[in-house]
Amino acid sequence: MRLIHDEEVRERLEFSKAIEEIERILEARSKGVFCSPARHYEGNEIGDLAFTIGGDAVEGSYGFRVYPRYRNAGPDSQFTAVYDAASGRLEGLVFGDYLGAARTGAIGGVAIKRMAPEGAETLALLGTGLQAETQLRAACEVSSFKTVKVFSRDAQKCENFCTRMSAWVSPELVPSGSAEEALDGVQVAITATNAKRPVCAGKAFASIAHINAIGPKFHHASELPPDLYGMMDTMVCDSLEQIGDYESPTDLLQAKAFGQLEDLAMVTKLKRPPVERSLFLSVGLAGTEPCIARLLF
Repeated sequence: MRLIHDEEVRERLEFSKAIEEIERILEARSKGVFCSPARHYEGNEIGDLAFTIGGDAVEGSYGFRVYPRYRNAGPDSQFTAVYDAASGRLEGLVFGDYLGAARTGAIGGVAIKRMAPEGAETLALLGTGLQAETQLRAACEVSSFKTVKVFSRDAQKCENFCTRMSAWVSPELVPSGSAEEALDGVQVAITATNAKRPVCAGKAFASIAHINAIGPKFHHASELPPDLYGMMDTMVCDSLEQIGDYESPTDLLQAKAFGQLEDLAMVTKLKRPPVERSLFLSVGLAGTEPCIARLLF
């Protein structure tokens, strides 16, 4: 049985292969042979444990990721268990939070591959945390961006992020002074923040062809402005099951109620007019973590 930790995942995981695996998973999901239920929570008044469970229904990988929702829990508090789907044999454990972020990044990469304009050269990245890192690495695998404009509320953190990530990706990384400056003139945008209030007004996104939204999406806490949803011609998510399980009313549920929200598994490369705008809402596709982890075994 393999035991793998965060830094090994960061160093060894090839995002090109992770993206290929996500595409395989989406194909299996479209055929009904991939299990991906909504998250399961168990806990008490202090906090709880969140489980994302699933995987290949017949062969391949199956398992779960578990992480605590406690105020002081650190990155070493979560792990992913990987089982062989055919035999039930435990193949390994992956410790830390990089794997979960990496599979989210790979899903985001597939969304850009399938939905963003072909030949897009400019990208805005709002956020400089772990999710921003993996989204950027995956995005640069599927599109030949020449310039990435990066914004963080902490200017020094933004500078450091651009310097560090230049070793991982080829586009020029340009720190921006504001979210509006980062979004100005780009074709694709990724919002990967933990902001509970909109990072900027909806009009700042008006000319962008495709957006990947990774951060909070609830009415009471949202990185996106509410009016942005009404500007979109196409809205897609990675798990309708997860959206349907949310206890609190969300903009996502409104989109689903009006039949606006599509499943990424059902979306092929869109041949769209240049004026059309699309939005990918990342909510987490369960069962993907064990499959990505198995690439390291």
